[in-house]
Amino acid sequence: MIILKFLKYHNNSSKYLIWAFSLLISFSLFGHEDITFRKTYGHVKVFIKAPYFYEGINTALIAAQYTDILLHEKHYKDTLELYINYGSYPEPINFDQEKDAKKFKIIRIKKKNRGIQLEMDTYHLDIKELLCLIDKILFSSSFAKKTYKHAEIKEISADCSSIVDKTLARKINRPEDIHELSIKSSTVRASYFIQNNYIHIIYNGQVIDTLPAIFYINLTSYGRLYYMSDIKNLKTYSFADKNICHYSLKHHFFFLRPPQICIINQNADLLTLSFFDNTISYLINHKKRRIKCIYKE
Repeated sequence: MIILKFLKYHNNSSKYLIWAFSLLISFSLFGHEDITFRKTYGHVKVFIKAPYFYEGINTALIAAQYTDILLHEKHYKDTLELYINYGSYPEPINFDQEKDAKKFKIIRIKKKNRGIQLEMDTYHLDIKELLCLIDKILFSSSFAKKTYKHAEIKEISADCSSIVDKTLARKINRPEDIHELSIKSSTVRASYFIQNNYIHIIYNGQVIDTLPAIFYINLTSYGRLYYMSDIKNLKTYSFADKNICHYSLKHHFFFLRPPQICIINQNADLLTLSFFDNTISYLINHKKRRIKCIYKE
């Protein structure tokens, strides 16, 4: 069905048929194993689990670096083990608003012989929220409660101390530890850094945009930058565009699988999003700055 709807918009069917079919197969066949990654930054050991390679892994790595900076400011000498479990819920969940996904958050904290272990089950990692929680709970006189849910987390982190803002004032660049998340292009360079709890998008050395969060970032072979602050807001940028194009996506499901981009030509791409049995494809016409849903299941 996705192939037939796709071909409806393009006459040169043979080449696009192969591309669309390959894209469909990549979403349909076989299961997969969760991604696991670990790294140590000073006194922080971070363990990350995710269903796919996506930008939240880099967010967790940056959160671990900020956590180590905070521990240094607090003169903490023991080890903090930070476990980030993305998408730990086994069933697909529909969301009318992405903010609902942020309510699926549980944090468990316990003391160890030499240090503390903090484990978070979440779909969305808020770095400032995490630092506020660590500052208020880990350095309090007691651990009266060891499991915290969304409402309690929001309440605890509502009033951060100045040391958290001081920590977040430090600039941390997007990590380059994971090959599968590398941004590849022979013509341009793109990345971002985090400072003061904002994402600063970089294109060829220049900051072109500032976001409250980052969900996805990548380049096409034409040097067009795709990036998303959340699951419903897509932005693109290139020298040809000369400015940022913003597209609102109309799907009603939450996903962690990174978007799949199939290049049609210099002026058009096919963007496909998928989560369990939910799939939606958008045809993006960059020249006319239009986006159209051509497949939904």
